[in-house]
Amino acid sequence: MYKNRIKTTIDKLRVLIEEIKEENALIVVEGKNDKKSLEELGFTNIKPIAGKPQHIFLNELLNENSLIVILTDLDKEGRKQYGRICEYAERNGLRVDMRLRKVIAKLPVKQIESLANFLSKYENEYC
Repeated sequence: MYKNRIKTTIDKLRVLIEEIKEENALIVVEGKNDKKSLEELGFTNIKPIAGKPQHIFLNELLNENSLIVILTDLDKEGRKQYGRICEYAERNGLRVDMRLRKVIAKLPVKQIESLANFLSKYENEYC
């Protein structure tokens, strides 16, 4: 039962990944390791938060695509960052696509940097 639910979630995730890559949405992540993990999944339009004051980072978002995907970690701090960025983006006319985050939240992955490894390991063991 658990394996079937994980497989269904991963199948949804794979479809969403392709859709979001086609839309060329801007992917917002916390740091360089998150960016590297998502690059392994084929994403190219990724902007890490790390190393920049939050107000500068948020202002930079206004010069980007009108569609963003916020993939901060699913821990307490990551959820706080997600809320702040999402509120700022929507208040300033950017569209936030939450679908990918919601699907990842159904997996036993709490850090975005481990997503590519999780998917690779899952496919090697169960596919």
